[in-house]
Amino acid sequence: MKSNNGDKLAAVLLAGALLLSGLMVFPTAAGNPGPDLVIRDFYELDGNPPPRANTLYEVYVAWKNNGDADATGVRIGIEDEDGDLMGAKSDPIDMDAGESGSLTMEITFDETGETMPVAIVDYDATVSEDDESNNEYEGWFNVEPEIGIADVWADLDIEETEAQAGQQMLLRFSVGNSGNVSTATPVTLGLFFEEAGDEPQNWVEPTPLHYAYISPPPPGEAGGELMEFEWQVPQDTDDGWHEFIVIADYYENNTEDNNLSNNRDTHEICIGDCTLPDLTWLEQGLDSITVRPPEAVAGEAVTVLYALANIGEGDASPGTVINLEVEKCPCDGSGWQQVNTTGSLRVPIGAGETFDSESDLAMNWSIPEDGPGDWDLRIVIDPGNSVEEDREDNNNLSWYDAHDDYLEVIERKSDLQVAGASTDGQAYAGDTIDLNLEIQQSELGNKMATDVNVRLRITDPELQEYGPYTLGPYDVGTFPEITIFTFEWDIPLNCGGSACIGDYTLEVMVDPGNEIGEWDETNNLRNDLSINVKEKLPDLIVTDVVITPVDEDGSAAVGVASTITAVVSNVGLRDMSPGEGADFEVTFSTAAPSQSVIGTSAVGIALAIGESANVSIGYIFSDLGTYKVVAEADAADDINEMDETNNEAYDILPAVTSIDGWVQNVTTTDGLSGKNHPLSFEIGFNNLPASGWQHLFFRVTVEGTGGWGDVLQLEAGDNFLISASDHEVWPNMAFVNLTAANSNASIMLVWVPDKDRSDNYTITVEVFAAIDTNEDNNANSTRANIEKLTTDLLIEKMSVKDTASSVQVIVDVVFPQGEQSTLWDVEVSLKVYDWEDYAADGDTAVPRENLGTKTINGGLSRGSSWSLTFTWAREKGEFIFVAEVDPNNKVREINEINNVYASDVEEFGDVSTGGTDNGGEEDGGLFGIPSISGLAALSLLGTVALLRRRR
Repeated sequence: MKSNNGDKLAAVLLAGALLLSGLMVFPTAAGNPGPDLVIRDFYELDGNPPPRANTLYEVYVAWKNNGDADATGVRIGIEDEDGDLMGAKSDPIDMDAGESGSLTMEITFDETGETMPVAIVDYDATVSEDDESNNEYEGWFNVEPEIGIADVWADLDIEETEAQAGQQMLLRFSVGNSGNVSTATPVTLGLFFEEAGDEPQNWVEPTPLHYAYISPPPPGEAGGELMEFEWQVPQDTDDGWHEFIVIADYYENNTEDNNLSNNRDTHEICIGDCTLPDLTWLEQGLDSITVRPPEAVAGEAVTVLYALANIGEGDASPGTVINLEVEKCPCDGSGWQQVNTTGSLRVPIGAGETFDSESDLAMNWSIPEDGPGDWDLRIVIDPGNSVEEDREDNNNLSWYDAHDDYLEVIERKSDLQVAGASTDGQAYAGDTIDLNLEIQQSELGNKMATDVNVRLRITDPELQEYGPYTLGPYDVGTFPEITIFTFEWDIPLNCGGSACIGDYTLEVMVDPGNEIGEWDETNNLRNDLSINVKEKLPDLIVTDVVITPVDEDGSAAVGVASTITAVVSNVGLRDMSPGEGADFEVTFSTAAPSQSVIGTSAVGIALAIGESANVSIGYIFSDLGTYKVVAEADAADDINEMDETNNEAYDILPAVTSIDGWVQNVTTTDGLSGKNHPLSFEIGFNNLPASGWQHLFFRVTVEGTGGWGDVLQLEAGDNFLISASDHEVWPNMAFVNLTAANSNASIMLVWVPDKDRSDNYTITVEVFAAIDTNEDNNANSTRANIEKLTTDLLIEKMSVKDTASSVQVIVDVVFPQGEQSTLWDVEVSLKVYDWEDYAADGDTAVPRENLGTKTINGGLSRGSSWSLTFTWAREKGEFIFVAEVDPNNKVREINEINNVYASDVEEFGDVSTGGTDNGGEEDGGLFGIPSISGLAALSLLGTVALLRRRR
C-alpha cells in the first residue's frame, strides 16, 4: 500500500499557510494565557496495511498544548464523517503548557472506500480554551472490505536470453496485488538464479525483499512495483541453460490469495555455449497428438499425427527416428508395445525450427479386434539416444500428457436399458397422472437405436395386475441421452374396499421383441421399479418459531423466563379430523448448544386446509451461547400426514447475560509449617437475575517452589457445601448458593502447611460457575512465607535427691537438633506441686512453690546436654516436680510438648527422718516419659499411685 504521508504533508503545508495567514490577519495577538489544545497529526501506523471495514484498526494521534496553562483529564476521541464515535475515547491525559505527545487508538470503520475521520482533542469539552476552533484534525484513510482477495503476483521482464559468465545484466521484475484488499501479513519477494529445472535456493541480491504489506492499485491505475538493477553472472557459472525465478510471498504468509499460479515467474537463459539441438514435440494443446479419424474403433486403423520442434540452439542432423508405442489400460507404464516407427528422417531440423511433414512423421496403428477400452499412445523421439541433445527428458509425448485422459477405443452397437420411472408429481389414489418410463442406452452403446418399443405391466398393492401396455416406437440416442415413454395412468381409488395406496410395482421391458442388436440382451427388463401412491392427508408444518423477550439485537436473556411460540399450519390435501385434532401436539427442544427436550404442548385444534394456530411453552435460557430452538409438530407421529419430514422448524439466536462470578481479598499469614494459618477470602456474583439462585464453586490450590503444588481437600463449612462425587462438572468441590439478595459470601478456611516444608507459598482461590461472562476475575492469590523448624529442646531426665533438710533436683537438658549450632542463655524452670492438687488440676494447678528459672551458663551446643541443680527446703508430704525448658518460649521449636517434664510422685517424711539419699536414682517421669499434660496425668491417676516411692 502506498503511504498517505504525501497527503499528510500537503495537509501540514496547508495548515501552515493558514496559520501564517492567521498571523497576518491578527498581528496584535498576545499569546494564549489559557490552554490551547491541538491535534498535530493523525494517520495510520507505519507498516500497517490499510484498514478493513468492521475491523479494529490502530491509528497514531499526536497532540500539543500550545497555551500557557496546563490542562488535565483531557480525552481524545475520533469521529467518522457522520459525527459518530468510531471507538473508545482515550484515557484522560494531562497536557502541560507547551507539552506535546502522541498515542495510539483503536477505531472501527463501518464502510469501505476513502473516508476522512476527525480526531478531536478535549472530546468531552472539559477544558476552557481561548481558541476552541483548532481542536480537530481531519485524517484520510482508504478503507478496504472486511473480507477480500489479496492476489499477489510476480513478473520477470528480462530481455537477455543468453549471456556469458561474468557478464553484467539488467534484471527487471515486478510485484503487485491484483486483488481487492491489501495483504494482512508481511510478504517476502525472492529472486533466484538456478540451473534449469532446479528448485530455487540461490538468492540474487538484493533479495529477499520484505514488504510489510502489498496493496492493490487505485481504480484505473496500473498496479505493481517495478524493480531493476545491474547484476553480474557469477564467474564460476557452468555453460548451459539456467533460470531466473521470481517468487512473491516466498514464505506463503498470505492466506487471502485465491490464485497461487501467478506468484511465480521464470525466465530461461543460456549461459555460455548452448548450441546443442533439443528435439521435442510441438506444443499445440490437445492437438499436440491426435488420431484420424478422431473416433478409434476396435478392428480399424487410425493415423497418429504430431509435429516436432527443435528448441535447442544447434541443428538436428538427419537420421532421427521416432517410434509409436501403445499400452492397454490399466496403464501403469509396464505394458508399452512398439507398433510402428518412422525410420530415419532424411532431413535436418534447424535450431528453432518445427517439422510437421505428415509423410515423414505420421504413423498408423491397427487396433486389434478385442481392443475396446482405454489405451495410451506415445511417440518416442530418438529412442536410441543417437542424437546428442541439450535435454533428453522431453523426448516422449503420451496421449494422456496432452489430453489428461486416455484414448477410448469403442465398438459400434446399441445397448438399451430401463433407467427408471417417475410421475409428474406425487401420485394419489383416484387421480389420473402421467407415468414416465425412462429409456436409455448404457455407456457401452455407441449407436442410436431406432423404432424402439416398450412393454409395461402394473401390479397394485393387492396384487391385481393391469396391462400389458405397449408404448412407442421412439428412437433412443446414445448415452447419456434419455428418451421418455409416457403412459397416462388412471390410478384406482379403492382396492378390495380400502384406499388403494402403497407401492405399485412396474414391469418395464424395452425391445420386448429383440428386434435391435445390442451389446447386452439381458439388461432390457426392470421389475424392481415402483411408484408410491398416497392417500390425501393433512400435512402439518411449523411455519415460524418466535421467542420472547429478546433485546434489540434479537438475543434472548439467560436466567429470565421466556416464551417460545410455534406457528403451526395444515398445508395438506384435506382437513384434520376431530380425533387428529385431539392428538395434535407440538414438541419443543434445543439442538444447540446442547440437545435437550423442553416439553410438549397440546394444540387441541383440528386445523382445516390452510389454517394456522399458535402454540407456546415457557423456557429459561440457562447457558451463554448460540441456541438452536426447535419446534416439531406431531413429534410422536400420532397423525398420518402427506409428508412426515417437514414437521420441524427452528430459530437460531444467541442467549446473553451479564452474570459474573468473582473472587477477591484472599488473605492468610506468614509463619511456621505445621501450624494453623487461617485463610479467608470473598466470593460472589455480579448481576444475578432477581429470581432464582446460582451455584458458585470454588477451589483452593497451594503452589510452592520447584513445581510443587497441591489442591486443598475441603470439608463443608459454616456457609458452604461440597458437591457430590458424581457431579457432572465439578465433583467434590466446595460451593455456595447465591441469590440477587445475597450475592456474595465470606469464606474462612483452615490451612496447615506441611510441617516438613519451608517455602514461599502462593495460595490461589478459583471460582467456577455455569454462567460466567468474565473469567478475568475468577482467580485471586496471596503469598505466605512459611518456615520449617527443626530446633528441638527437651528434658531428658530428672533426678530427685533427699538430704537431711532439703531436696536436690537435678534436671538434664538436651539439645538434639536444630538450625543453629549453639543456643545461648537457655532457661529452665522448676515448680513443686502437691500431688493431690496436680492430680486434680494438672498444669492449671497452683504450685506449692516456684523454685524459679535458671540459665545455662554459656552456650548449649547441638547434640549436647546440660545438668542444672535446684534445691528445695524439704517438707513432709507427696509432691510432683515439674521442670520446663525454655518456659518463656524464647526459642522457636518444632515440638513444644517435650519441653515439660514431670517427675514421679515423691513422698517425704518428717525432716528428722531425712538424710537418706533415695534420690540418687534417675527419675523417669510418669511411665518414664515426659509429661504431656496435667489432664493426661489425671487420667492415669490409678496407675500412677502404684509408682510412688516412699522416702
